[in-house]
Amino acid sequence: DGQWLGLGSNAGRIGFKDGPSTDYIYISDANLGIGTTNPTYNLDVKGTIKADNLRLTNLASTNETTTVLVLDGLDVKTKEIDNSLLPTGVEGQMLYNNAGVWTAFSGMYWDDAFNRLGIGTISPQREVDIQGSLGSQSIYTNDIYLSGTHISANANEINILDGAIISTNELNLLSGRSGILIDSINIPSYAVTSITAGSGLSSSSTGPGSITLDIGAGNGISLSDNSVNVLLAGVETTTSKSSPSGLEISSSGLRMIGGCSSNEVLSWDNASGVWKCSTPSSLSGLISGSGISGQVAFFTGANTQSGSNDLYWDISNSRLGIGTTSPGYKLEVTGSSLIGGVLLSSSSIGVVSKSDLLNLSSSGITLNGTLNTTGAASIGGTLSVTGAITAPSSVNTINGIVISN
Repeated sequence: DGQWLGLGSNAGRIGFKDGPSTDYIYISDANLGIGTTNPTYNLDVKGTIKADNLRLTNLASTNETTTVLVLDGLDVKTKEIDNSLLPTGVEGQMLYNNAGVWTAFSGMYWDDAFNRLGIGTISPQREVDIQGSLGSQSIYTNDIYLSGTHISANANEINILDGAIISTNELNLLSGRSGILIDSINIPSYAVTSITAGSGLSSSSTGPGSITLDIGAGNGISLSDNSVNVLLAGVETTTSKSSPSGLEISSSGLRMIGGCSSNEVLSWDNASGVWKCSTPSSLSGLISGSGISGQVAFFTGANTQSGSNDLYWDISNSRLGIGTTSPGYKLEVTGSSLIGGVLLSSSSIGVVSKSDLLNLSSSGITLNGTLNTTGAASIGGTLSVTGAITAPSSVNTINGIVISN
């Protein structure tokens, strides 16, 4: 296209040009002579011209729509042939040659009011409106509409859909995007194509489509739609007596080891690195024992304590009872007691060697031994003496009776 042959800067050139449908050759600013070296017209032929078609454009004009050339003697004249050759039709119809006969049809329709061509429609809405499919090796256009919707994606974006079946709205989603279209051939390079359940998981399938991954609950695990919970065990007895954590998992859930006997506790064994069942008395530095409210605790061993109702503290009245749980005095002893060598019982006072020196009753005191006084002695009741009575002075008077040495 644009190549030429000839001399000079312009005149006399023979040029070659690609036309819309037919290529052509042109001569710039010169006459072409065939059979003569001195052409006087643009085309000057000295001889016979043979042509399939001949078009003359400088004939006298007529008022008829269509004319043809006819020979009238030695003259060439024009003749109107509209009414004698062309068929009749309606507004907008076009003609086609049907086996040598020109026929009007509406398959192609020209709307001269809006300068629109319709193919398959007599109401074209665009410059070219095709109702039906269009087959073409190439289409050049500035805008594309599908089903009346404008395609805003550019050519590069549309090209990634080569081979895809997609709607207009789906196509418009690609506006401003670029990249590679994913399909069944290249998807392994860009997406996960299967799922394999790992440890603790199971799956309903490997895809495509919906996949459900299930967590294996196992002992001690409770599952719901949106959570994984630790299940705590209920009341049960197991045989485990030790573990590094002090815990175990049974069929009912998570719990502390359940093999300990009654009153055993968990203790840390540093040598073995485990928590184990132990009796409190076997643990160094730990005091254990039991009692009831009010009992005064006392050691029964190096690390054990106990209590007894024979040694009781009345918390509300701040009273100590020995041999009783209901003391009526600050100190109440039920039974005998030895205080500073004096032996006290419920009915007598004495010493270890003679526990009944004094017998006590509601009617009086009975002295079982010698009564020695270093001062005055006043007795307001009956004095029963089973031994001698001695006095520090030479004269003592008891109820009018004079006692002397």
